[in-house]
Amino acid sequence: AGAVHVTSRRAQGYMHWIFYAILLMVAMANLLSGRDLSSSNMKFDEVAVVVRHPLVSLMQPLASLLLLTLAGERVITHWIRRDKSAQAPSALLVVFILFWGGTVAAPALLGAHPFLSHDYVYPLVIGFAAVLATAAERDLAFGATRKALLLFMVAGLLLIPLKPSLVLDASYTQGLLPGVPRLAGLAPHAVSLGMLAQLGLLCLLARPFQRVWLNRTAWAVGLLVLFLAQSKTAWISFVLCSACILVVRQGPGFMRRVGDPVRPEFGIVSLLAFMAAVVGVAALLMFGEIDARLSSFFDSAQGAQLASMTGRDQIWAIAYDEWQRNPVFGYGPTLWDAS
Repeated sequence: AGAVHVTSRRAQGYMHWIFYAILLMVAMANLLSGRDLSSSNMKFDEVAVVVRHPLVSLMQPLASLLLLTLAGERVITHWIRRDKSAQAPSALLVVFILFWGGTVAAPALLGAHPFLSHDYVYPLVIGFAAVLATAAERDLAFGATRKALLLFMVAGLLLIPLKPSLVLDASYTQGLLPGVPRLAGLAPHAVSLGMLAQLGLLCLLARPFQRVWLNRTAWAVGLLVLFLAQSKTAWISFVLCSACILVVRQGPGFMRRVGDPVRPEFGIVSLLAFMAAVVGVAALLMFGEIDARLSSFFDSAQGAQLASMTGRDQIWAIAYDEWQRNPVFGYGPTLWDAS
């Protein structure tokens, strides 16, 4: 009630703060964990033990309370308003509730190994508030995510000369960059950092900074972190997502310029470039000995890792076996626990 009263005269509330809070807790947990990434890949027979600092144990409940308060305030404020701008997108709400029920609630309650935790309610409340967000709140969320991720990545880079074993995995040998340590920064894992860098770059693509120098610096930091994280999944995802954004944004204008009868030069050059690309691909397929090169590549260590998605095929096999045993509600939310 107090949160609703404080923000009753604000149209957007403070829900965009959750991005700062989440990344702050992630950074704090990993910074104070005392981990050593240089030896993490050498102990295959040991279960990784997460060291939880007392300060993190103290701050975690407060951060959770903050997230629930900010999200709950937005939900309550939405329903007590009477203006037309507060109308709920009912179809999207129903779809989200069904998604949460099918992926979180049903396995937790009806799975082969049911398990309940208060953490499972957080996505429902926060997601509910996100679905109800207005256009102004979405703009604030984009800006907050962009800034928070930039600070998160910069902090990880600044720790390289100070605590290299905390943020760099020097023993990593499965990447496409031999001899280059894998950057995990203040994220739990290098793959997580790669996905966060990808998200930050997509936010920059959608909502660039107004200052040119700051925008260029942010792009340089994001691309550097994405490169050093050496996550092929993040690389592929970034290319595909960026292509989708560019097609949606620039596609209609590009097609208009291609078919413009008044100024046909752009269309002619585009068609010639497309034809040249097709001819080049055809020549490569016919005379480039692609089959021999592919066979040689997949016989190498890098090719074997790519074929198995760096061991993910085994994870999928386990998940598929469990799905066959429990095809309706699955194993339960504790499938990947250390126990």
